[in-house]
Parts: sequence; structure tokens; C-alpha cells
Amino acid sequence: MRTKLLVLPALATLLPWWLGANPRSGDVFREYTWMPPGAYHVLTQRQTPLDLAREIDLDRAVRAEAVLEIGNAHLGFADIHIRVNGGEWRRISFPALGPRQPSPSRWFFQWQPVVPLPLSELKAGAANRFELRVAPKTYEGTIPHPAYFCVYSITFRVYYDPAKTAHATGRVVSPVPGSKLGDRVELAAAGSGKVHQVDFIGYYEDINYEGDGVYQQWHYAFDAGRLAGHLGTADSFGKPVVWNTSWTPDQTNPIQIAARITDDRGMIYLTRPAGGLSLARSGISVELAKPYDVPMSFTSCQYGAYVPPGSRAEKFFLKGDVTRIVAARFAISCWNAPSNHGFTVNGQPLEGVKLEGYAGNHHLFVVPLNPVTVLKAGENVFATIPGPARSSDVHWPDAAILVQYRK
Repeated sequence: MRTKLLVLPALATLLPWWLGANPRSGDVFREYTWMPPGAYHVLTQRQTPLDLAREIDLDRAVRAEAVLEIGNAHLGFADIHIRVNGGEWRRISFPALGPRQPSPSRWFFQWQPVVPLPLSELKAGAANRFELRVAPKTYEGTIPHPAYFCVYSITFRVYYDPAKTAHATGRVVSPVPGSKLGDRVELAAAGSGKVHQVDFIGYYEDINYEGDGVYQQWHYAFDAGRLAGHLGTADSFGKPVVWNTSWTPDQTNPIQIAARITDDRGMIYLTRPAGGLSLARSGISVELAKPYDVPMSFTSCQYGAYVPPGSRAEKFFLKGDVTRIVAARFAISCWNAPSNHGFTVNGQPLEGVKLEGYAGNHHLFVVPLNPVTVLKAGENVFATIPGPARSSDVHWPDAAILVQYRK
């Protein structure tokens, strides 16, 4: 089944908050994160209410949302919901750009859906409880196996009136707007207030850390409840952070950089971006090859319904001169990564693949692609090598390839 990825470069800036959610420049907010007692919480048909166990401040609050770090480990179940304090059940949607037919639940996902919440459903203090549910049947009405979603964290984000709420403020001072960026970019912010940390985020095209299929956006995500996929973190104003751009893809559109400034009370302020930035690296060019013809059930795992035996393959297209390749990497998000049984490109096994950093059965891995001689100009095929037992379930949008060329 052919699944082309539709990439909307301006998605993060065009959608209104109730559809796109997530912070915008000038927003002031706190993030109250719930973590499961183990590596992850299993969302199946049998659920009991869960306590947030965090003191929520609703003074001068203006809106709220829940950000879930979630993945589907069993295919076919699409009807999932969350509710807070006995309020309305609210749907947890699969990524908007993901495959739709016959159901998005026929693909594996590790994604971070945002669910808007009315302030009226939250309680001030530590008395907040929430529930998760999944329908007992799959999208076509059968029950081939039990539902099984992994919930790694839930962040309840509450926004406050910035004009009436005390918070640290600041701005990005390095790089300055309109700068040309080299191989190593110094990031710094200045501001006022007692700052706890400064997290730098970028709006640019890169691998899809978020699992939503949007390659050009404000890149950052949660990994076991912690911020990940951003440009770097400083513990004070003025302290520089170095962003190494040697594997950042060449950009068609200008880059923007902003800072999430967290004060000593946990209040976060999102700065205006430094925009009009462009890459001007010496000696290298980097191509991002996005996957297409992405198969359903992208796993070599021999288990369960919807998973026929055999290898799975996707395609990617290289536009560059393969005789000038210096190095290559592939980025892959998968469940049960340590038990993978290998990968091939154009029918040739990749060498020395180690998906290290395993924690909680999920991770986004960016690993060397060797030998680079397996790559060819034009269409390429990336595939799994089947194993005798359970192996990695590859999350949509599946493996992306980064290729570094000498100029």
C-alpha cells in the first residue's frame, strides 16, 4: 500500500491553538507531568483512575491542555480517550498527517497528541484525577487480541495571563536575526528574573522527533517526561549553548530560534524567535531523505493479528551525487529496539547497527548507516531482516535517512 507523506511547512504557525495547541511566542505556562510507576503505563480495557499528585495552580489561568507521550503496541485499536475529574471523555487522535485507510491503527505510532482541556474540569491543588480508556474492539469490530498502548508520560500544561502573572522574561541574543549559521552555532539568551533553565528550540526542517510526520516545525518532544529533540539547554542567562549543525539538513526556508525560559517557580515563558537565519557551512551539504511507500505493520515480529510473516520495506529517494557521500545516518523510532534483527538497504545488510540508549521500550535512534556504498542515486529501499522471535516495531513515519556530502 502506497503512503505518501504530505508535509505542510507552516503547519505549526497556521493552526489556531485549539487545533494545533502547544505554546506560542509570549505564552506563559507551567507543565505538570505525570509519570507512571514503571517504564510505562499499559492502556488496555481494564483501567482505574490515576492521580496526578501535583499541585496545580489555576490562579489567572486562561486555558489548559494535556500532552500525551504514547505508543500503540498492538494494532487495530483506534478509539482512545482521556477525561479529567469525571468530565467529558476527549478523543486522543492519531497524527493528522498519518495514513488513514483502512485505519491509522494499522500502523505503529509513538506520538505526542495534544488534547485541549476546559479549565472548569481542573481543580486547584493536588486533587486532580484522570482516566484513560480504549474501546474493546478494533476498527473493524473484531477482537483478535487485547488492546495494548504504552503511556510514558502525560504533561498537563496550564497557560496563564502573561499581563497578570509574575514570570521571567527574556530574548534570544545569539544568534542575531538574519545571521548565517556555520557548523557550530552559539545560542544564548538574556533576560530578567530568577531563571532555572533556558531551553532553545528551533523552527526548521529535520528528522521527525515528534512522530507526527511534520518535518518542518518547532522541534522538541518529551522523552520519558523530559524535554528532548531541542537544540540545547543552559542553566542561566548569558551562558552559551553550542548547536552542532553538521547533521542538520540543508534548509529551503529560513530558520527560527526561540527560548523556553523557566523561572525558579516553574513558570515558563516562550520568547519571540530570532528569525531569518540560514545555514552557511563550510565543505558539507546534508540531505534529508524522507520515507514513502510506508507499509502497514512495519515489523519483523512474528506475533498477533495483522502481521503477516516476512520482511517489511519502505522507500526513500536520494537527489545528491552519491560519489560525493562522506557519511550517512538513519533515524528510526521503534518499540522493543534491542531485539531488532537488523536492516538492509537495497538488499544489502547494514553493518554494526546498535540501537543504544534503550529505556522504557521506546526511543528515537539516530545511528550510522554503513557501508555508504549501499546507497544509490534515486530510489532506495530500506527493509527489516526478519528474526525468529519478537523484534522491533517501527513507528510511523518510519526510517528517515541523513546523507552528508562534500561540496
